[in-house]
Amino acid sequence: MQNRPSAVINNSEGPSSSHIVMKLLVDHGVYQNVGDVSMLEAVVARCQQKHPLAHLYVVQGDFQSSVWQSDRIVPQAPYQVRPWFKKIIWFFMKKQNYVLDKFLTAIFTNIYCRTVGSTIIYVENKKYRINEFCDRFDGYLITGGGNLNDIFYKNLFEKLVLIKGFLQQNKPVILTGQQLGPIKSLFFRNAAMRMFRNVSFIGLRDPGNSAEFCMHAGIPRDRFRVMGDDSLNLLPAKPSIVRDCLQRNGLVAGKFIAVNLRIVWYAITMRKLLPNLICVFKELSDTLCMPLVFVPISWAEHDSDYKAAKLLKSELDSIQILHLLQPFPALVKAVLGHAFGSIGTSFHFCTFSLCQGVPAFCVYQSEYYAQKAKSLELFWQETGLSCDIQNLTTASAGHIMKYWSDTLVRDRLSKKSENATFVWQQVFDAQMQKLFGMDDTFLGDGFRPQIPDWKEIEF
Repeated sequence: MQNRPSAVINNSEGPSSSHIVMKLLVDHGVYQNVGDVSMLEAVVARCQQKHPLAHLYVVQGDFQSSVWQSDRIVPQAPYQVRPWFKKIIWFFMKKQNYVLDKFLTAIFTNIYCRTVGSTIIYVENKKYRINEFCDRFDGYLITGGGNLNDIFYKNLFEKLVLIKGFLQQNKPVILTGQQLGPIKSLFFRNAAMRMFRNVSFIGLRDPGNSAEFCMHAGIPRDRFRVMGDDSLNLLPAKPSIVRDCLQRNGLVAGKFIAVNLRIVWYAITMRKLLPNLICVFKELSDTLCMPLVFVPISWAEHDSDYKAAKLLKSELDSIQILHLLQPFPALVKAVLGHAFGSIGTSFHFCTFSLCQGVPAFCVYQSEYYAQKAKSLELFWQETGLSCDIQNLTTASAGHIMKYWSDTLVRDRLSKKSENATFVWQQVFDAQMQKLFGMDDTFLGDGFRPQIPDWKEIEF
């Protein structure tokens, strides 16, 4: 891969007189969701700590984050990819038609990814060709998430268009901590396989369907691997901050049950099944003599966990909604680390718990969340930590309590978390050094070229 150095830093004190500074466009799927924000913050934190030559141009969005106060961060105005067919839809229909827009977007993406042309991107109402936009950067880094699928097809479409722009300029493209799919559309699937086959590296958080997708796409084995979710590298908030939060909410560490639910078209949709879940919540709370605390992960208007929390509270008044002065990821992660057990829908609600040795039970519905739940079981190598809400009964409470009460499970999770975080850091550092040509003296003593696979680590 050809790297295009943007600037040179002189360093008279070191063994080398100069080092290349790389301008990296950092993209993501972040909106008002602490799980999404946590992945971006974790990647930025690692770059700040280990890769000082990476100057990050982070795409802005409607979310609050400590990222914007970090060194060597340049806020990049959000972009919109607007190919010609979008104007046709607007002209004839005057309003958004989801089915038609998705169909035409899929066809365009499939054709576009097979050509050598460019298309139009708008940034702050200014019009650019994709190749003009990509020419400003030395590489493209897409932080983790579960939005590369045709459920959120607009995100997949825009990422594929930008990936193509960077690849045509022979610039490195790296994806970290990803869940790929589900992608049911043949057009989107063909386009995704074609583009992902040519990227520099894909780091996965899903050892199941995502790894199968990469193998089926013919991606060389040395250019994808399971590295874990990016949020593994996010440090929890300081103990003093967590203590204040717990006291403010009247909670005792290790003496409450964390719950979460997302009732929205792409997650839990069958409200008629909620009474079964509520019965499980109540059985857990009564048997363990612990309060139920709803921990929101998404606070966006269109899929707010607070809406689900209020619905649950109307049916079970004993549920307490966690009050946060500001929902920043490090604090939410730390609070979940102090729960006795967790049961909920959100992938990061479960991940924040599991990576701190707190057993989590994932309740899901739909193919999209089924893939997330299965990936949790495979990655943490714990069978039976998830259940389709349609199969949930009052008897499930006994299984969950047995799982939560097993001290060996907690010990295994803590050890797995430590090792999984090590793997994530080493994979990330190795790819940054390899793909962006950074001097490995900046990687510190912790850098080890021989990185064990996540499956090979003794848990």
